[in-house]
Amino acid sequence: MDPTAYFAALRGTLSADPNVRMHAELEIKRMSKLPGYAPLALHVAVTEQDAGLKLAAAINFKSKVSNCWHSRAHDPISDADKEVLRNQIVAAVVQSGLKERF
Repeated sequence: MDPTAYFAALRGTLSADPNVRMHAELEIKRMSKLPGYAPLALHVAVTEQDAGLKLAAAINFKSKVSNCWHSRAHDPISDADKEVLRNQIVAAVVQSGLKERF
């Protein structure tokens, strides 16, 4: 998984130009099928300083996990990626600075 290409596609999804945005969304969809996509999206969602990119990565991560965690999914998350996510998710939540809202 190429982090530079992922960042470029994420930036493109935030573009005001609908052609750029559409191309970037298609690229994200293509990348989402590659090994390492979900761990990279989680990493960006936690560590990125740009709020727009952080939110875009978080949404991508949530969508990938929601739709592809189970092995019967169309493009399931690999067992190797699941293991990485299991090992990083608690630290990622703590690092993200998530605050309780009641």
